[in-house]
Amino acid sequence: MHKENDWPHSEQQSIIIIVLVADHPGKSNTVIQLVNKCQCNIEDSFIAIFGKQFFFITMLSDSRQSISLIAAMLLKHDTELKLLSIMQKTTSGVYKEYFSIIIANVIVNVAPAIVEQFTCLFITHNFNGFVE
Repeated sequence: MHKENDWPHSEQQSIIIIVLVADHPGKSNTVIQLVNKCQCNIEDSFIAIFGKQFFFITMLSDSRQSISLIAAMLLKHDTELKLLSIMQKTTSGVYKEYFSIIIANVIVNVAPAIVEQFTCLFITHNFNGFVE
């Protein structure tokens, strides 16, 4: 658990939270409700289900009190929900402005190194904004 004096001293705080939990009914919803209950600003987030696991990563920002509250609430529920959570303090970064956006929807059969091959393809064509 983070001590209050571990956090940076500015008013605005940011934290990255990664949660992995078996996707049993209600568990993933409970995690999302905990984040909403703290009323932090969600800077960015990603939700996925891999196999039978629910994966949630988010960057939150708000007051020191709100960020401390979400950290404490998640730690409290780690054992109860049998979830793995990782939290890291950070600062909001400077967002890079991109002049174009490319969305690629690739449907292929599962094969060894397929993700690496597509990543290399995009990088060799200088479409590397998403891998930074």
